[in-house]
Amino acid sequence: MKGSQAKISHETQPYFSPEGLRFLRGLARNNNRDCFNGRKPIYEAEIKRRLEIGARYNALLDARGIERVMQRPDRTSVFAQYTVFVDDRDGVQRALAEAGIPTAVHYPAPLSEQPAYRDLCRFGPLPHSQVAAQRVLSLPMHPYLDEALQDRIVTTLGDAVARG
Repeated sequence: MKGSQAKISHETQPYFSPEGLRFLRGLARNNNRDCFNGRKPIYEAEIKRRLEIGARYNALLDARGIERVMQRPDRTSVFAQYTVFVDDRDGVQRALAEAGIPTAVHYPAPLSEQPAYRDLCRFGPLPHSQVAAQRVLSLPMHPYLDEALQDRIVTTLGDAVARG
């Protein structure tokens, strides 16, 4: 199979304990309290930086015509990862690796094909999800990514996509 199918496989559905759910509700209700052990300013700064880097990736990739995950204008993403769609994922991934640029395939199979959820899919094959799973590739994304490295990532990606 293409990509890294064996790396991520959901064998069981997640279980959230009542205590864990109460904690998450508490975070949602009390986000102005110190739920982060004094680290809230750090998280806020990192999220702000991720938003800036994500917006810059959007502009750079759009200028090159590279397909990416779109963000709705009425929503916000904190860019836990930055994902693009490429046709020759293995070739593009290889070219980026040769340039010293790490990539990841976070979703190598649609959720409907993961063992934990396979029997729950009532709609039959999901062709858009299957195609997306074959094309997704996540680029380096972290709050400390500087513009020079981001430029190198996008240039190398653009060259690899053009060759594919």
